Amino acid sequence: MIVAIMAIFYFLMVRPQNKARNQHQALLAGLKKGDRVVTDGGVLGQIHSVEEDRVVVEVGDRVRIPFLKESVKGLQATADAAKE
Repeated sequence: MIVAIMAIFYFLMVRPQNKARNQHQALLAGLKKGDRVVTDGGVLGQIHSVEEDRVVVEVGDRVRIPFLKESVKGLQATADAAKE
């Protein structure tokens, strides 16, 4: 019975968290100049430069803010992707 509970716990809790973490790490590894991103704080912008542990995001005309790579939540959806 304990083994069954542990298996259920693994498939409902641990496995999805590991999958999400791996997807986020792959996203961070693939960041490049020109990508439109959203940060954990809700800041939208375009990547100006990528360094080892941080990215510089351009949020307006010549307004650039450095962020830690880990604070990038995801890529911003483009109008072309929304149509598909």
